[in-house]
Amino acid sequence: MRIFTSGALVLSTFLTGCAFTDVQPLTATSFRVSTEGAPVCAASATRNVAFQAGAIEVIKRGGDRFIVAGNQSRQSSGGAIYNPDVYGGTVTTMTRSNEDVIIQMLSPGDPGYDNGLSARQVLGADWEAIVAGGTSNTC
Repeated sequence: MRIFTSGALVLSTFLTGCAFTDVQPLTATSFRVSTEGAPVCAASATRNVAFQAGAIEVIKRGGDRFIVAGNQSRQSSGGAIYNPDVYGGTVTTMTRSNEDVIIQMLSPGDPGYDNGLSARQVLGADWEAIVAGGTSNTC
């Protein structure tokens, strides 16, 4: 019973779908969004959380238009789970998705402004509620 309880606790920790996001200022008009997704998060889901976090930050900084000036995806080890009941004992490695996105805010008159993405359109019709709620921690 103790092994099952401990295993269930570890498994639930890895499979909760959490994403952790950090925003680092780079210049007055650019910043890096770093998001790490739990092992259950697909790389595309982690990327979507980072992209949405970038749009939220643009609005919080008083802007609307932006471009993605850089992007880097990677996988990192998220631990392992041992299951003694599969094939005499199996270890499953858990990986985490990591996404770094560089956002460059654009102002009217900036080169590329007309082709920039609108943060409000990216977030959709409920953008005000999304910005008020902050960055999602669910992928």
